[in-house]
Amino acid sequence: GTEPAKRKVPAAMASEPLNDKELDRLAAFGTILFGRKSGCDESATMRAMLRVPSEGGASAAADGTAREDGPFFIACDGSEEEQSVCKQAGITETPVTVVAGVGYLGAQSAKAIRAAIALPDFVSEGLKRAEATLYGSESCSWTVRQKTVFGPAFETVNYVECNREPGKCSAAGVSSVPAWHLAKAGPDGTPRKLVGFQPLPALLQATASRFSEAELKEFTERD
Repeated sequence: GTEPAKRKVPAAMASEPLNDKELDRLAAFGTILFGRKSGCDESATMRAMLRVPSEGGASAAADGTAREDGPFFIACDGSEEEQSVCKQAGITETPVTVVAGVGYLGAQSAKAIRAAIALPDFVSEGLKRAEATLYGSESCSWTVRQKTVFGPAFETVNYVECNREPGKCSAAGVSSVPAWHLAKAGPDGTPRKLVGFQPLPALLQATASRFSEAELKEFTERD
């Protein structure tokens, strides 16, 4: 399941609205907001930021009109089904905003959400510099999940479908998928292999040496 980032941001920091383009990007990542319908000011703050209406599902635009898609809201104090989903996801505190497979605990600032939106693109750039290849299978749910967390950024990832190109996977010594092979991972360009689903923060850590200190600082401090 998703492991929420253990940090909280004061609700007052989450007041800046996101624009429609940013909400579209969140929708592309299958963003989920786990929260409460009542008794939680931080959940209300995040629902307002993500334009989530009272009854979950599609987001509500700033002028009150409904969006057909957007971040999905699951009320952990809602129906039995929603409570069950929260329990299965390991949600013990709310709100938790899941963007590209990464959970953020508490009311997040617009800056934090925008950084979450940019994370897949930044990670994919690191993978490109590391000359990384993802070996996977369309019939493997973990491969599908690995591809999904990148959203549109996955188009830039070098991917080998083992069902269609078994020879390439065999030659690379791939025995289980998903599997990442990074030709230039370490500071000295040493290769590295990662087996199994990898959260975006783990892939960022694996490719961090491909970025300069200035680039990493600029990303983490971006507006």
